[in-house]
Amino acid sequence: MCTASHNPKAYTGVKLVREGALPLSGDAGIGEVKAEIEAGLGEAPGGGELEEVDIWDEFRTHALGFIDPAAVKPMKVVVDGGNGMGGPMVGPILEKLPLDLEEMYFVPDGEFPDHEPNPLLEENRRLIMERVRSTGADLGIAWDGDADRCFFITGTGEFVSGDFVTALLSEAFLVRRHSRTRRVLVLSQCDERIDLRGSTSRHIRGHHSHSGKQE
Repeated sequence: MCTASHNPKAYTGVKLVREGALPLSGDAGIGEVKAEIEAGLGEAPGGGELEEVDIWDEFRTHALGFIDPAAVKPMKVVVDGGNGMGGPMVGPILEKLPLDLEEMYFVPDGEFPDHEPNPLLEENRRLIMERVRSTGADLGIAWDGDADRCFFITGTGEFVSGDFVTALLSEAFLVRRHSRTRRVLVLSQCDERIDLRGSTSRHIRGHHSHSGKQE
């Protein structure tokens, strides 16, 4: 997959996976690819197939399956796509919910004319925070460039820590699954929320990057 994630327009990159969608990394796979290239690949063997697959409807149905749409109350929400993939990927999903959307930078533009697609930086979320306050919205949501992360703004225009959101999500998953032995990806700050639900947290040091997530 070609993606620069949340990086500025001067950067780009790719995420490589093998069979089973297992990521390649410097420790597993990418070194071998580099060695093959440096040794000279020779002529392409030819053959192979190109297949175009439309997964939009399937993706949106799967995403909505994580929630109960009927439980979502009507809200006014400011959404900042950062001129990345948030608009085309998430916009159609949000339109199926009882939300009054105030869209900002929902059209993809690789020049990122309004701000870098990295809501973690204060200067990049200042615009949505101001818009939430000025419109009296209930909530703000901002995505990074490839829309695999989002960040929330309260109705008073305050940024919500990702640690806090993760704690709420861990609690919600535990309640929904009605189990004490579910695997939930959390941070150490989530322990209290997990304990309150009668479950037990176990700390396993993980990798922060896509290529490092081998298990």
